[in-house]
Amino acid sequence: MSGDPGYTSAMLVTDRYSGYIWDYYLPDRTAPTLIGALEHLLRTLERQLQCRPEVIECDNEIPDSHQVSDFLSIKNGMRLEPSAPYAQSQNGGAERSGGVIKEKACAIRAGAKLPSFLWVEIWRAAVYLYNRTPKYIYN
Repeated sequence: MSGDPGYTSAMLVTDRYSGYIWDYYLPDRTAPTLIGALEHLLRTLERQLQCRPEVIECDNEIPDSHQVSDFLSIKNGMRLEPSAPYAQSQNGGAERSGGVIKEKACAIRAGAKLPSFLWVEIWRAAVYLYNRTPKYIYN
């Protein structure tokens, strides 16, 4: 995912209860960058929704996960639960919603014949559309 100056990857956070997705675009995948994005997400959840998650489940792609885990446990009283390597079923909902966003972004780009350097805006549009599409989720 190159082209946009400053951003090299996307981090999607999916709420298991509602299916809502928050998207963060990162210049790198280091622990300080991930912690900054998580701090922003946690502040947003506390201020707008008055809630605090107890557990954050993630895939096994977090470098220096002990730093992120320490940040969550010491500062916020949460647990980081990474899934086992090569076990997508443990994190199935988030994996699936990430796949849907990727497919939607590819379709938007191909349909509108947009250049690749607009990938951040295309992904933002895909997440926006996903969050506004009615879903029936068994709660």
